[in-house]
Amino acid sequence: MICGGPNRLSLHLVAILALGLVIACPEPASTQTRIHETIGVEDGLMQSQVACILEDRNGFIWIGTFGGLCRWDGIDFTYWRRQDGLISQDMRVLYEAPDGSIFIGTRDGGFSVYRDGKLTSYGTADGLSHRAGRAVCAAPDGSILLGTGYGVDVFRDGRIDTTGIDPSLRGIQVNDLEIGPDGTIYCASGGHGVIIVGPDGTVVLNTDSGLPQNLVPALHLASDGTLYLSVSHHGIWTYRRETLGPLTDDPQLSSDTVLAILEGLDGTLYFGTEDSGARLYRDGNFDTID
Repeated sequence: MICGGPNRLSLHLVAILALGLVIACPEPASTQTRIHETIGVEDGLMQSQVACILEDRNGFIWIGTFGGLCRWDGIDFTYWRRQDGLISQDMRVLYEAPDGSIFIGTRDGGFSVYRDGKLTSYGTADGLSHRAGRAVCAAPDGSILLGTGYGVDVFRDGRIDTTGIDPSLRGIQVNDLEIGPDGTIYCASGGHGVIIVGPDGTVVLNTDSGLPQNLVPALHLASDGTLYLSVSHHGIWTYRRETLGPLTDDPQLSSDTVLAILEGLDGTLYFGTEDSGARLYRDGNFDTID
């Protein structure tokens, strides 16, 4: 998930859009890494400020912009705006659920869900804890966790449930969410650090734990079990086997604000930064697409 205001996002999010195409055809990280293709308004994109991107199981590319939602089949675009049923045109997150439903989180209108050609919207009137839809992930029991500007809600059987969630995940600004194979919930927050809710209890990673500050824009649980978390203006930190520390002591890399983290099929980690382009990390080595 990526968050922030339009002025600081507009340029680097276009790079993230192109980065999605790089991930679709992964190559080993090297100094020869280049953007393969860029999609812009002149190609049919409805708006140039891109907040999120998703490739679904059928190969369609969904692109959430500040002016609506696009779906690209490699040649043509399909568009959705308010008049087409979207609850809001200002996109923030896209997620494909295990059943193929597409969850669409918006800045100020909650969530829309696209399934079988129909859009259904869910806002505060439907029980959502806040109108800002900021993160989505699927739980092992088939329910969907929705991260908002005021906590985590559970979406189950077409309804929103705010009662079945751990109290530590209520009343916080959610920036990112992931669930581990054992059902552990990892939540990046705006002001409360990282909250980890697992079978054995709750762990909070914050300034008391050693983080330089509590604003965490993004996190990712890697395939090897390492938790990578972004700390605003303090680069990437890692948490593994109860050990927390910075990923690197390089001054430039350790001062980045990373707004998005993705893992490629080959294990390469992609960090989308606020001001420094895209960082690639593999086998202890960094590369940059600026």
